[in-house]
Amino acid sequence: MFPVDGWPISDPELSFARSLLQDLAPLGFHIHVDNGQVRFSQTAPHSTHSCRDFYAQAHRLLHRKIIAEKRAQIIDFETTFGDAVFVEGKQLDLSLIDPRLRPVDLTRKASPAPRDLAIVDYVRMYQTVPSRRSVGRENVYILEDYGPSSRPVMGVLVLASPRYYQPHRDEVLRWPSPSEARSLSVRRQQRAQKIRLAGLNRIMQVAVCCALPPYSRLGAASLLAVAPFTPIVREDFQRRWYHRRSNKDPDLVAVTTTTSMGLTGTPFQALYTSMFFDSHSSDIRGEKWNRHNAIYARIGRTHPWLPNMTIRASDPRVDFQSLISDRSWNLALAVAGPLINPKRRDSILASMPPKLRQQMLKFALDRIGLSTRIFCGNRIGVFLGAIDRPSLASLIEGRPRSVRPSLSWEKAVRRFKSEYGCAQLGQRLSEDRQRAVRDRAARALGTTRDDILLSLH
Repeated sequence: MFPVDGWPISDPELSFARSLLQDLAPLGFHIHVDNGQVRFSQTAPHSTHSCRDFYAQAHRLLHRKIIAEKRAQIIDFETTFGDAVFVEGKQLDLSLIDPRLRPVDLTRKASPAPRDLAIVDYVRMYQTVPSRRSVGRENVYILEDYGPSSRPVMGVLVLASPRYYQPHRDEVLRWPSPSEARSLSVRRQQRAQKIRLAGLNRIMQVAVCCALPPYSRLGAASLLAVAPFTPIVREDFQRRWYHRRSNKDPDLVAVTTTTSMGLTGTPFQALYTSMFFDSHSSDIRGEKWNRHNAIYARIGRTHPWLPNMTIRASDPRVDFQSLISDRSWNLALAVAGPLINPKRRDSILASMPPKLRQQMLKFALDRIGLSTRIFCGNRIGVFLGAIDRPSLASLIEGRPRSVRPSLSWEKAVRRFKSEYGCAQLGQRLSEDRQRAVRDRAARALGTTRDDILLSLH
């Protein structure tokens, strides 16, 4: 329960509270007005296991809100490129699917094809939490099916510049936090910064890893998740970021990513290094960097390979502030600025700088006894991806890798095709596994145009 602290709530404040709590109803918030008393309450999940279902509606509402804002752009793409980009399940021959990853440079100087730009922007919006174009480095890949003559799009992978500070990653790599750095001598600060900058040049953030139906129903997102560690991406990374004058050594050592719907993310689960490693086509790989020998591991409370070391960083949470409706924003303005003519409020809100807008919201929340904590949703999983421990050791020590193992794209494709019964991996499948493979294929073949078009979601 959230009692209001003592002072009476005015009519404008009560109107704001009613509207805001209605916006946040998917987060379990309620308002109770009885005998002149106002109380706020929240029904919240008791366990991590139930969080995904509890917050799913809020995530869907946010996604629909973004789709509504971009509807004209979405419909224009579907009308212009839909026939060439999409494929229905009934048009698909599973045995002929031929996934190929194509690097795409979207920078202005590269003069990218308008179709490629449109495809990537469309798939960005397809994700439950859409990704914006990156400010720094960005490596983009379009996954296409060379089976049909139209070469439909299977999905998109976007690698973006990593954040300068990321608590979970930094603790694993033993890069000092800002407060820790301040306690170091100037010389050690300079050394730590040099190591960090060298490491950030060899890390990318998986900003988009999204497959389109019917390929998403076959597990194509997991194929995209393996791609950063294959020669296709590694060579593109080297080509894009090599600078002859600075003699930089662009070597993609690791990636980070987050999972917005919960602590785990389907594309990054159950991907084990041994599945995709080919000793005939790669440098030798070193010892595993996490106990499951997985490519991706969520950074929890325990360090991946130092069991006695605790990770202190707390999991980030989804911010659901975007659920606030225009009506609630106007009512917040009425609370924060009661002398403003109501007829001018829309124009004032539209021109209000983001920082001032946040100050206004905090003031209005304070007036009704709440804080911005009410917008905090489910915890987000922070994942680190790498092939072996020596690779991560090079980031810790700030030196180039002398041995650079990679994963096999061919093996990744073979595993992907085995997921719907069009390739064999040499092991005998259980009845449950065979049933799952058949169901996956049936779901893909049953995909209709309505299942694909984002405008209909």
